[in-house]
Amino acid sequence: MAHERLTLHPSCCRTPVGMKWTLKLVAEVVPGKAMEHEVATIERIEEFSPATVGLTISEGKAILAGLQKQMVTAQVQHHCASIQSCPGCGRAFRTKGYYHSTLRSVYGNVDMRIRRLRGCSCTDSQPSSFSAVFTSRNPTTPELKYLTAKLACCRSVTVVDFLV
Repeated sequence: MAHERLTLHPSCCRTPVGMKWTLKLVAEVVPGKAMEHEVATIERIEEFSPATVGLTISEGKAILAGLQKQMVTAQVQHHCASIQSCPGCGRAFRTKGYYHSTLRSVYGNVDMRIRRLRGCSCTDSQPSSFSAVFTSRNPTTPELKYLTAKLACCRSVTVVDFLV
């Protein structure tokens, strides 16, 4: 009895691939208490090819921007909550209000809600009110400043070389 071999050609093997990934950030701001945040969901319902394998540039940027947003928000909230009382006399700081600021980073801009506190009367060195986080309204990360300066340096050399 002869066995027949079934030969599959590449054209008959191409079936659409359906896959889904959910990226979650697990933050443990308070020891022992984990909080989960969904950063991104990626779906692939396409034929398998070099163009559909891995992340696209836009997906990578979106993932990093979502991760940056979650991390910055958690850090700002944690820091603002940690400033509760005057180190001089121990009295609780009162909230004067909030303002919105935008942190500019390599991974995108992140909107922040910053708490303003009323200064304590026990010391003359403390202003009447102060920000709980940054002194600048729109802070920029050192990495973005560095890359911006480096790009500006490279671009000005290119322009000079072109003009000469």
